[in-house]
Amino acid sequence: MRTEAGEVKAKAVLVAAGVWSNPLLRGLGLDLPQLRIRATVLRTKQAPDKTALGVWSPGLGFRQRRDGSFNVAAGGLVDHDIGLDSLRYAWAFRQGFRQHRRQFRLHLGRPLVEDIAALFDSRAALKRCLAKHRVLAPAPDPAKMQKGLAAFHALFPELADLQVDHGWAGVIEATPDAIPVLDALPSLAGLFVATGFSGHGFGIGPIAGRLMAELIAGDEPSHDLGAFRFARFAEGLPLAPESAI
Repeated sequence: MRTEAGEVKAKAVLVAAGVWSNPLLRGLGLDLPQLRIRATVLRTKQAPDKTALGVWSPGLGFRQRRDGSFNVAAGGLVDHDIGLDSLRYAWAFRQGFRQHRRQFRLHLGRPLVEDIAALFDSRAALKRCLAKHRVLAPAPDPAKMQKGLAAFHALFPELADLQVDHGWAGVIEATPDAIPVLDALPSLAGLFVATGFSGHGFGIGPIAGRLMAELIAGDEPSHDLGAFRFARFAEGLPLAPESAI
């Protein structure tokens, strides 16, 4: 494996690179249907204690922090910047998009142009992209912030004066069935993959880490990983998420 610091030799390599997993695996001749989804979240000013629970509904998600502020998101609304992968994997994602199309906002612009330019030298383009985006921190969508805040005020009218402190956005690596890949790839000995968490990584990250450690150590996984196999995308089975990302 070659890095900026030089060549690193290892008996086992785990690709757990989030949205970068797809281009890294493609460089090894492996095809992983995975697309990038942008989601926006806001944080409010401090408020009186309401609940310690994390709450999600089709139109709103929120959780109160220890300092009294709330993390709030307009539930189910996400952005997707159309690129070549959008076209490449359109068939794989067709059922999920049809099922949840009202929750997606599609954008046509610079990402597609950059993808087309990268066709002429994909390896160099990936290197430039990784150097440029060491931390993916896209700008939040102001309209989604206002929509989330309005839904929050409707639920808690007594907090109608509570305002936004700041907002941020994140990039989610999504698979067609919104289920991650947790697998050893027999086609390349010593290569393991943990990616495609589709927005559920914070919840299932700890157990995913343990399962991948068991795989890499050569132990029998403590849970059946059949549903998370890499090969499922090539098996022709219908793939659609049970719920929204």
